[in-house]
Amino acid sequence: MSIEMPTPGAGHPVPPSPATAGGRCFTIASFGPEAYLPARVLADSLGTSPVDWLRLPGGWDRRSEDALRRVVARARVGWRLVVVGGEPEIRAAHALAVAGGAVPAEIVAHVVDGDHRQVYCAHCNSIAPLDPAAAGSRTRCPGCAQDAVAHPPVAPLHSAYLGVMPAGGV
Repeated sequence: MSIEMPTPGAGHPVPPSPATAGGRCFTIASFGPEAYLPARVLADSLGTSPVDWLRLPGGWDRRSEDALRRVVARARVGWRLVVVGGEPEIRAAHALAVAGGAVPAEIVAHVVDGDHRQVYCAHCNSIAPLDPAAAGSRTRCPGCAQDAVAHPPVAPLHSAYLGVMPAGGV
């Protein structure tokens, strides 16, 4: 599975996405206060289409997961999910929606904070914050202290970059 993450759009209004053109009803899931304005602009751009807006706190937690799971379970043909927030929340929401039966083409993402990412360590199975500058380069896992390379392909079950030992590592 691969999802394309748009360039972080902090401070920029969300342009109407061509991916939403075929939708008849929409759920906007916004994470944290920094996502409010872009989500509001997007909601306003949808005109008279029915919009269900989940205003969630920043971060991915049980409350966010449960709320989104209920929405995805009610989804029907013509439904679109728009996720606005940080990259970890978007990846987690995308994974949950797809696992619940949504088609990736029904999901639109807008990153408002590109400074928060996570890495899944394939060595110790831990998930830790990742400095965005470290994506694609060596980083040290705080769980096992092993050097790892954080690859841009995402470990879909963990909604995080995949951290593996560098080539030649033991």
